[in-house]
Formats: sequence, C-alpha cells, structure tokens
Amino acid sequence: MKVSTKKKIENATRNIVLDILRVVKDFGQLIPRPFETQSQYKRRTHMALGGYSPKQINNSLYYLNKKRLITRKKINNRFAYSLTIDGRRKLLMAKIASDKRNPRDGTSCIIIFDIPEEKRNHRRFLRRLLVKNGFMNIQRSVMIGPEFLPREFFELLEDLKLRQNVS
Repeated sequence: MKVSTKKKIENATRNIVLDILRVVKDFGQLIPRPFETQSQYKRRTHMALGGYSPKQINNSLYYLNKKRLITRKKINNRFAYSLTIDGRRKLLMAKIASDKRNPRDGTSCIIIFDIPEEKRNHRRFLRRLLVKNGFMNIQRSVMIGPEFLPREFFELLEDLKLRQNVS
C-alpha cells in the first residue's frame, strides 16, 4: 500500500475518532432516551456523529474503548459511553492544535507550575503539551508562550486535580 494512501486512511480515522470524542463529551453520555426505539436511537446518533456510517461508528467506538479513551456501560440492554481522562487529554490536544489564537496586543502567556513528584506523569504531559503549542522554558517549571490556552485546558487541570499547582 502506498504511503500517501496510508496517510489518508490515518487522517480519516483520526477525524472520525475526534468527532466521536467531541460528541461523547458534549452529550456526556450517549444514552438512549425513554421510549426511543432502537432504530430511532441509531438514527439520532448517526446524525449527531456527523453522518458517518454505522460500521465506521462501531469500529471507532471499539477502537476508543480498546484504547481506554471512552468507557462503555450497559443500561437497559443498550450501551452508554462516557469520556475518560485520557479521552479528554486527546480531545484537548486536538482542540489546542486546531484553535490557535494569538493575542492582539502582543502580550504573552506565562504558566508557572509546581506539581508534586507523585504526579510526575502529569507534569511531563503538561510540559509536552505546552512545548507542542509554542511555549518555551524560562525555567524548568516556568513556561512562556504567545498563545492563550482554551477553557478546556483548565477543565483538564481540574480533572487531574492539578489546578491548585498551576497558575
């Protein structure tokens, strides 16, 4: 298979996965409504997920569940999906990458953090995320960048219980 074909497939898969993650985040859970038939539920989720085919949706949900980006629970003989912290991270990285905002007045954004040693993986994730988005180290735990971070960044810090360690 050609390299360009593989890249097209990866990009299409990535788009479907990100769309499904966004829908799961927005709906909270894809829960069947009361008195909704199975075909009505499939039609509603099909339209909410951007018109992808049911096979694409099922394959992507299987992939996301396998990678532990979403969790699946059985409610009334149907499955309900919810986003995990890793899924929020992936969605945040995609959101920041697509939502580049530069300040109009030439100011910079400074992030100062002091994350305890027990949460070193979170600290490494935070550093990688900031460097990937144009931030530079001033010191090991002080970074400066030309962009403001979206609201989802601070929501993720709350989920990871790091908000009190980052300013």
